[in-house]
Amino acid sequence: HKWIMSYIQFPQRISPTILLILLITIPLLVPILGCGKKEPASNTSTPSAMERMATGEGIHPETSSRLITKADLKSMTPFQLKIMKNEIFARHGFVFKSPEMVEYFSKQPWYKPDSNYSESSLSKTERENVALISSLEGSVMEDGSSKNAGTSEDRKAVLKTWGTRYAQSLGMEVAQYEYDLCDFDSDGDNDAVCNYTISGGGSGVSGYLAVFENQGEVLTYLAGTEAGNTGDWLISKFSKADNRRLFFQTTVWVNDDAMCCPSGKGAVAYAIRGSKLEQVR
Repeated sequence: HKWIMSYIQFPQRISPTILLILLITIPLLVPILGCGKKEPASNTSTPSAMERMATGEGIHPETSSRLITKADLKSMTPFQLKIMKNEIFARHGFVFKSPEMVEYFSKQPWYKPDSNYSESSLSKTERENVALISSLEGSVMEDGSSKNAGTSEDRKAVLKTWGTRYAQSLGMEVAQYEYDLCDFDSDGDNDAVCNYTISGGGSGVSGYLAVFENQGEVLTYLAGTEAGNTGDWLISKFSKADNRRLFFQTTVWVNDDAMCCPSGKGAVAYAIRGSKLEQVR
């Protein structure tokens, strides 16, 4: 009984100073000792590549939402570039024929092949990203280094390869291509301006204009844009470059011109603005 009474009376023997110290320090010790209610951890981590693929985004979802740059692709291997480009088509249900791509995308839970796929389903952003990736595919070796494009034959090979791959990515082919050398960035090196005529197998063709910057004797895709089509107008000849502006002569369909025989003449100009090629007046 004495022990019980002593325990009950113990608080009465604590001095006011000690009691004040206890009242201040005990609340501070509770979180340190792990006592009390724990708040759930917030989930702010960036989704992994596997998580993005499982939710239908693929490894590179940004290629369908924003324009990518050469800096984004700087350290990528040819196979990584191929996957990045083909993910764009896969999101729209493109039916692959290449055994390599068939095997790869058949393992992606989000990929749904669509026999009614049409390249028209690609947005302008996606088309421009395909063009940029294709340009690097044509100039990157397996070890990530660039092919030299210093000689005339090397330049033709790079430009033809780039155009062929771009056209194939749209399910089309290059009917012809013409390029001219000009120093459009005034750095003393010859850059390249290439006009591609792309055919889908019918009577009509469309134009695609691309510019390639000379970086240490290596032609690197800088910018590109769709440039006319049969029944409207097509670029016929490069005229000059002046202060990052490119000037061309055009063939124009007027009145009742047959598809084979346009009779009009015109002109068109484009400005190189960063990584974009924009038509100007």
